[in-house]
Amino acid sequence: MNVVARLRHDIANQFLVATANFMTRFASLRTTRVEVLKARVFLYGKQLPGGAPLALPDPNTGQTAEILVSRHGKLHYFRDDTSLRIALWITRTLGTHYGATDFDTERTWNSLSCGLNNNDLINRPVHFAAKVFPFADLAAQLTSASAPDPKVHLVVVSEP
Repeated sequence: MNVVARLRHDIANQFLVATANFMTRFASLRTTRVEVLKARVFLYGKQLPGGAPLALPDPNTGQTAEILVSRHGKLHYFRDDTSLRIALWITRTLGTHYGATDFDTERTWNSLSCGLNNNDLINRPVHFAAKVFPFADLAAQLTSASAPDPKVHLVVVSEP
């Protein structure tokens, strides 16, 4: 190797100052906002009673549960306790109506906690679907005639 040129002293000082300024300044943090939505969760498939959507029940009242769903971009995810409750409910429901005895509850719980995009496969045969419409329009939006078969959809409905 041969030296071909030398850097002038004033230019070298400029590089030194620029490097020191860059290394000592504070990092600019980018904040991200996660949208939290009030939603209802349904299982929707042909083999469910009447092909109608089956709502996640509230453990205290037995009525349709309203839960909080976090959305960041197109990714939807649930808190750990909610995702575990949904995973156990899916397992019981599939065992009752679909005869699924080998359903992986832990994989479902992980998928719900980590986040899902619309139409993602949660766990065979359950697919995720996020919909936005008023709760009063449920019967018109999720009709028994259009229920998926042999797939099952975990539908999360939030109001506009």
